[in-house]
Amino acid sequence: MTALYQGCAGLSLGRAGRDRPCRGKPTAVERGTVAQACGPTALRNCDYVTYTTATLREEAIRLTGRLRSQGWHVLPTSTHFMLVEVGDAAEVRASLLREHRIQVRNCASFGLPAFIRAARLPEDNDRLVAAMSHLSGSPIDRTSESSL
Repeated sequence: MTALYQGCAGLSLGRAGRDRPCRGKPTAVERGTVAQACGPTALRNCDYVTYTTATLREEAIRLTGRLRSQGWHVLPTSTHFMLVEVGDAAEVRASLLREHRIQVRNCASFGLPAFIRAARLPEDNDRLVAAMSHLSGSPIDRTSESSL
């Protein structure tokens, strides 16, 4: 729910069926009292859900196109976020954070060490696209090097 309701950080109803902590984290009941009160109302707001889903999808298509136009390999997606093949995801993540103050997800934790996960608001995505064009080893750099 936090992806759809960005103003409701931590609004989690997905674990409401658990009766014990998972890896030392509180159960949804312990941390989700507000979610349990607000969640049903939020889910009934169909206009917001329809609008937000369409907006997120449009932005994902726009971001995918811009990254692909720079030569990045972006996996097809049906969600609002995408996986971008960057080579060494840990290094790319560190570089984006250090040099541009942009945070992306390193996908090594789920077995994809060459990928980052990207999805933000349009203005953040514009900054990401600009930063990705300046990464050393980017597809643009490799194209320029091969033409020398």
